[in-house]
Amino acid sequence: MSKFNDFMLQWGVDKFMHFMSGAAGYGITDSWIIVFIMAFGKELYDKYWGSGWNNKDAFATILGGVFAYIGMYIWNVIPYTYLVW
Repeated sequence: MSKFNDFMLQWGVDKFMHFMSGAAGYGITDSWIIVFIMAFGKELYDKYWGSGWNNKDAFATILGGVFAYIGMYIWNVIPYTYLVW
């Protein structure tokens, strides 16, 4: 695994999955509304039919969206060039 994955997995597989789903949600839709629906919708589901509300899970989902936003912004600012030898 990569060092990033090892770093993220130190908080547990569940937080890692929340982070990655937030990143994927923002990366695919480019919408903060979708990321917040994903974060709080999942926690509402857990509150009534799961293990209970967890603020850290919602935060991990939103943080994943933030990292995707920053990554997309950097990708647009830094020009991508394909080097052919």
